Formats: sequence, structure tokens, C-alpha cells
Amino acid sequence: MEYLHIIIVTLIFWIIYKILSIIYKTFIRKPFNLLERYGSDSWVLVTGATDGIGKEFCEQFAKLGFNIILVSRNEEKLQITKNEIIQKYPNVKAIHIQFDFSKQTHTEDFDKTFRGLSDQYDISVLINNVGFAVGLPFKYIETKQISEMVNINCMSQPLLTSIFIKGLISRKNRSAVIDLSSISSLMPIPKLSVYAATKVFNNYVTRALAEELKGENIDFLSVKPAFVASNMSQKKADGYYVITPEQCVTGVLRDLGHETETFGHWTHKLQGFFFRMMYVFIKSGLFNWDRKSQRNSNRNKIK
Repeated sequence: MEYLHIIIVTLIFWIIYKILSIIYKTFIRKPFNLLERYGSDSWVLVTGATDGIGKEFCEQFAKLGFNIILVSRNEEKLQITKNEIIQKYPNVKAIHIQFDFSKQTHTEDFDKTFRGLSDQYDISVLINNVGFAVGLPFKYIETKQISEMVNINCMSQPLLTSIFIKGLISRKNRSAVIDLSSISSLMPIPKLSVYAATKVFNNYVTRALAEELKGENIDFLSVKPAFVASNMSQKKADGYYVITPEQCVTGVLRDLGHETETFGHWTHKLQGFFFRMMYVFIKSGLFNWDRKSQRNSNRNKIK
């Protein structure tokens, strides 16, 4: 029992420390001046730029004074989003690139479309945001949907990063790569098996590159939000459990340059902390103490 008390006290102090850390990073620590850090008149390239989180990244970086390269598969939405940014921020330049990540899966397609952009534009921030999710029991997911999730979520991130990485690290100012993972990457989740696995991949690549290129002039950030109101999630924002794209991106930009991983908004940071803690307890068998005690009691009765 004494050992159990020590564990409980340690756990309480650890929880308090984590919550205080979230409070400090969210409300006290100052975010970087991103335009100063990454360079004025530079460009931010955003995939999945016409909806949800991707569109909000375009909006907030344009508001800061960055030029925007929008990448998405829908030409009409690209034109509309680009025009909205130009009208709202007349001092900002914006261009768009139509590219369907679900269909153009060969390296030649990526090279033809994106190779050489760094020679034309001073790209300072690459945001690998494009994603696709199917939330169904595995037996109901079509093979085409599995292929699309893997192609869109996994292939785009390392291929685009590979194409732009030399240009990013050779700039005078610092550069950044922001990759969208998910809170679902923390533990296996029924009905999200393939999607969650692709998000594990995204998170792993980002963290590995952050370590590998630690001495270079570049920031990496893996973003692992929970539910964000968007067309993909089909959820409505409530401000806490489900947040708006604006809340998500605002939280991400506060952590950019300070962290290599973030859940974004403070409510998602709390969700991520307790989600991760719950998984540790499950894996360690702590949630099975009562069952074990009951089994031992039953064995004693049998004896």
C-alpha cells in the first residue's frame, strides 16, 4: 500500500506540472515574431488550402504579411480563396496550384509541379496540411479509400518536404515545416485504424527530421489536433471539445519555433495529455487492478 501511495502522489505532482506547463506555453510564453523569424516578403506554401485548417493557415499567415501559395485539387475553390486573401490583404501576393494528391502519386508528377518553385519564390514555410479520413469499421472501408488515405496523407508529406528541403535550409532567414498529424496518432482507435496509422507516419517523419536537422536553420512542428470543425470532421465547434480552425491555427503559431510537437489549442493540449496518460495506464495494466484483485479473490475462494 505504501508503494501505491508513492505512485499516486507522484502522479498528482506530474499532472500538476503538465497542466502548469500547458498554462505557461499557452498564456505566458510569448510567440515568435514569425515575419521577422522567417523573413519579410517570403512565401508560405499550404496544401489542402481551400478548407478548414489549411484555409485558416493561409488567412493567418497572410494577416502576418506573408505571401501565400495555395495548393488544392479544386480549381474553383482555389480561385475563390486566393481572391479572398488578395482582397482582404492587398499588400500580400497569392498564387494557386491545382494538384490532386489522390491521383498524382508518381514522383514525376510532384517534380513536374513543384520542383523549381524555390527558384522562383522565396518559400520560407511549407505546410503539409492536406489530408483524407474515413471513419468506418475496417470491413466496410473500400480499397480505393484505403489507397487514397495512404497516398494523400503519407506520400505528400515526405515528397514535398524532400523537394523543398534544400531550398528551405539554405535561406538567409530561418524556415519552417509544419506537418498535420492528429491526436489519433497517440493510440490505436477503432474505426480509424488506417487514418490513425497515417497520422503516426506523419508525426514520426516530422520528429525524425527535427532531430536529424537540429543544427540546420529550420523549425519542424508536428501538429496533433483533436476534433476541429471542418468538412472532413463533420463536426460543429463548441469551443472546447471541438474547436474552430482559427483556434487551432492560433495555438499552432504560438508554439511554432518553440516546440517540435503540439496539439495546438489549449483544450486539445489537455485532451492530448489525458489521452496519452490513459493509454499509458491501459498499457501498464493499472486499469486492471480491480480485475486482478477479483481474480485473486476468486482463486482463494476456490481453494
